[in-house]
Amino acid sequence: MKHAIIMLVYYNHDLIERTLKSFQKYRDNNKVDIYFIENPSKNSPLIKDLAKTYNINYHYICSENIGGILLELFLRKMRNTFLDKYNYISTTESDVVLEDGSIEEAVSILKENNEIPVSYIQLNCDLEKYKKLPVRSWVPIPVKYKTFYQGITGFQFITFRKDILYDFLNRLKNKEICGPIALGCPNFYGLSDTNLEIYIYKILKQKGGITNRKLDHIGWEKYMDINGNLVETGEYCLEKKKHVYRTRSNEILDNIEKYKIKILPN
Repeated sequence: MKHAIIMLVYYNHDLIERTLKSFQKYRDNNKVDIYFIENPSKNSPLIKDLAKTYNINYHYICSENIGGILLELFLRKMRNTFLDKYNYISTTESDVVLEDGSIEEAVSILKENNEIPVSYIQLNCDLEKYKKLPVRSWVPIPVKYKTFYQGITGFQFITFRKDILYDFLNRLKNKEICGPIALGCPNFYGLSDTNLEIYIYKILKQKGGITNRKLDHIGWEKYMDINGNLVETGEYCLEKKKHVYRTRSNEILDNIEKYKIKILPN
């Protein structure tokens, strides 16, 4: 089995490092390649240092910040070259701390259950530090199925069968799937959790698998004050607000080929 983990990285070098540390044990014990896919920011030099420190296999950077659409751009460009050699492809937003064994369980769900097209690592919504955040309204409650769960989460950490990912990308490129995206346009036809849900439930008529083991979505910490209350006045939140709608709109998708990605030397 060959596995790739594609990490969408931007700005929060502290969270990226915590993410890397949490699945170092998986890297030590399995054949996996790590890709940094970076939107540029003032912290790009620090992220480059992380790539060197943690022996990241491949580090790509975009010509400008295009948000999560960068993941779609990269997957489109690399699907018939670098990515074709992998059996499983995971994507992560790089602001997660995983319980030991989470990635192994996500892959195992796909290997042992042909009816499951993608697997998610379950979000831990019960951590004490998030008790003042409305996390239960953000994350659907999973349903028990066999020895794991079924349902859908966000793009925090998803593992795809390669053929499923390719089919999903083709349908997005052909604008066959369209749904609203948070803080973006209401008819988005790019890579998103809503469009993945439409693909799984309405086109494949299946359900995603969700692990028993959980992850801490540490990105939520950027939206908390010291008392755990929800706020959006921190440095990262203000930076993100400058261009969040633009990077979640069809404007970029319609002109996706004009954005360039280049590989950085190790």
